Amino acid sequence: MVRRCFAVLRRLLAPVLSDRRGAAAAFLAVALIPLIGAVGLAIDSSLGYLVKTRMGKSLDTAGLAAGRVVVDAKSLEPAKAVAKQFFDANFGQSNANVVVKSFSLNVDATYRYVTLSATAEVPTLFMRVFGRDKMDVGAQAVVERQTTGMELALVLDNTGSMQDDDKFVTMHAAALNLIDILYGSKETVDNLWVSIVPFVTSVNIGTANSGWLKSTDTARTSPTSWGGTKKSPISWKGCILARANPLDTSDTIPSGANLFSSFRWTSPPSGSDYNYTCPSAILPLSPSKTKIKAAIDAMAAAPKAGGTATNFGLVWGWRTLSPNWRGLWSGGVATLPLAYGTSQMQKVAVVLTDGENQLVYDQLTSYGFPSALGYKKTSDSTDMLNTRTTTVCKAMKAKDILIFTIMFGKGNDQKAKDLLKSCATNESMYYDAVTNEQLQDAFKAIGGQLANLQIVE
Repeated sequence: MVRRCFAVLRRLLAPVLSDRRGAAAAFLAVALIPLIGAVGLAIDSSLGYLVKTRMGKSLDTAGLAAGRVVVDAKSLEPAKAVAKQFFDANFGQSNANVVVKSFSLNVDATYRYVTLSATAEVPTLFMRVFGRDKMDVGAQAVVERQTTGMELALVLDNTGSMQDDDKFVTMHAAALNLIDILYGSKETVDNLWVSIVPFVTSVNIGTANSGWLKSTDTARTSPTSWGGTKKSPISWKGCILARANPLDTSDTIPSGANLFSSFRWTSPPSGSDYNYTCPSAILPLSPSKTKIKAAIDAMAAAPKAGGTATNFGLVWGWRTLSPNWRGLWSGGVATLPLAYGTSQMQKVAVVLTDGENQLVYDQLTSYGFPSALGYKKTSDSTDMLNTRTTTVCKAMKAKDILIFTIMFGKGNDQKAKDLLKSCATNESMYYDAVTNEQLQDAFKAIGGQLANLQIVE
């Protein structure tokens, strides 16, 4: 570019420079100043453009690096440090005379877009003749955090203890925020499906899946006998009992001898029906942000009864991801779940609970009455449930399903924490969220890990 500008200048001045007369010299003196200024401006502008181009490419690289770090406002400084390191490494080496004056990193409200900007002071070559020896050059890069191809199951504790310390309210908000991180402002994202699995000691498969029950089950033979009056009878809500081990830890589909039995509370407290403690229904894999958020909104903490069976919630999360269950879910996508190992796709489960596994020994649970199993106190069931949780975790990980686990709340014992830590795909995917703020941070961090990046500007 500089060479071309000099060539143009030589052609323009050739007639004048070859004329030795005084008039020509006078003309040259007058004409040369603006001419040199115009050519000098072109040359310096070309140099500035080259610096701007290199700066833009360096910002692109820095943005991709920073985008993998940014998950929320608290991580902006670490992300900025990473971005600056990459920017300096790529831009600084070939621009020794250029001084970077500013560098900034910002994210939008959904943490979907990462914007990097920089300005630099560039020395001029010709414009300094006219008193301008420096010029400012700026560039910007925008990186979009896009979601990887993914089937994601959110397995969320809805037990009564989640009522304490605003835990349920916080979990609800954090789960919604995770969906916003993954979807941004879009209603659907290519190759992204999410299931919602609320659990207590049982889960709700939804009344539309009553065909999974044994033909003699009360929910099929007398579906409106779950309480109420003759005038206003109450129907089975959708909760079921666990199948006998090892079916309760596998993704075996309901057929033949492997059908389910309905969960029917025999002596609910006064004012309650036989659906007592039954959570909201599972949402099978869905592409719709609106439906997913509606399923989260439909959740409510159950009464403080029955206990907690994380293994049961987890195995049902698996069943929303297992290709064995493809096309079985009423209201689900007929072609889902996809086969294990599908190219460019990942199956993921995020599991949250607020305490140890236990069945209240004198109350109905997904395993019936624990007292009928020989348990004389609530803590007697913990080892059994922990063993089955471990079995489910190992089976899922053997299918290359990524598992994130979260222990939420204060006062949880180390044994329960170690169980979830060992269940996670690796220890970095386990979160011990003692406070409500830490739970929000955990969900944001998980959202960050489930995103990939693309330069969009």
